[in-house]
Amino acid sequence: MRFPTWVSRKTSGGLVAVLAGAMFLGAVATQARAGFTTVKQPKRASGPSHERILEHVYGGDFVADPSGLAFASDTGVTVTRLSDSAGPGDASGTDSLWSGKIVSARTLAAFGRKHRAAGYFGTKAGDHVARFMETAGRRFDVSGACDSPTAAEGELVFARGRKANRIYSSLAASNRDRADHLVTYAVDSGAEDGTNTYLLCWEDKLGRRSDRDFNDMVVEIRTASTASDAAATAAAISEPLLIPLPPALWSGLAGLIGVGAFGAAKRVRGGRW
Repeated sequence: MRFPTWVSRKTSGGLVAVLAGAMFLGAVATQARAGFTTVKQPKRASGPSHERILEHVYGGDFVADPSGLAFASDTGVTVTRLSDSAGPGDASGTDSLWSGKIVSARTLAAFGRKHRAAGYFGTKAGDHVARFMETAGRRFDVSGACDSPTAAEGELVFARGRKANRIYSSLAASNRDRADHLVTYAVDSGAEDGTNTYLLCWEDKLGRRSDRDFNDMVVEIRTASTASDAAATAAAISEPLLIPLPPALWSGLAGLIGVGAFGAAKRVRGGRW
């Protein structure tokens, strides 16, 4: 980087240090970019970073890319952040709303509380919550797994403790503090088993009490993929793929449903006359 020639030698060293510091802070803050919730590095006592969790779960040495939104391992596993909210003109899927079938799920880590606490992972449609699996344990000594396929249409949720108000949703608007409590990675291990894998990293503290390190509960889910349904397309129509959907698509579907209902009502009235 070239600096203006009018900077004196006496002050240029300090200016270089300031600019270098600003560049470093800018690199650290890349996750604050539009559409991505910022993940803070955990304090030493609060548990490992996402990088350390990935290394514990999948093995190898994970290294973040310059954006801080993807990690790659020397074992060939890569993980990529999904958008948390859609920006202007963004048609990509986010991790707020999901549609399709969860093939299996397992709990990988929990660093949110000092004591072991039971909870569950599930789905939510409207006011109805369906529990998919029970969870328990702390740190990497956790339990919770399910291999029974289940449909998901709307929000994913996770609960900590037994209080009803400790339920956290993938949809920020459903949380008490209206904040994002889920960061999601798509995991690519190179395996061709007909499924997609996602790593769900949850935050279980509300508002200003939150440390925003998103390691309070980590759940891995496997979902039906295009490859697994290709041989039985007709049968798969009633069991769609589980994919994160962009908010615009949900509103568009609602509009189409409304237009269809209006047309049907109009035809009925026409038949009466």
